[in-house]
Amino acid sequence: MALQDTSGGADPRTAARDTVIASAAPSANVSAGQINITPATCEAAGTSGPGTATVTISYPMQLLGGVGSVTLTGKGTMRCNG
Repeated sequence: MALQDTSGGADPRTAARDTVIASAAPSANVSAGQINITPATCEAAGTSGPGTATVTISYPMQLLGGVGSVTLTGKGTMRCNG
């Protein structure tokens, strides 16, 4: 995966989720369940050229006045090992 392993051997996907959660705090209370990273490894992206890794975050947002909520979704994609 394109992520640098700075976690001392932890799974790169777990390290990436931890980084996202720490970066969002305290503005947004993001949990690991709201973060999806695909594919699991860059090798799973294919060998027919540079694959991509995608991070998708879904965040429920309460509307003003408490009259409902919407789910905000952010997605970022980059080339593996790039």
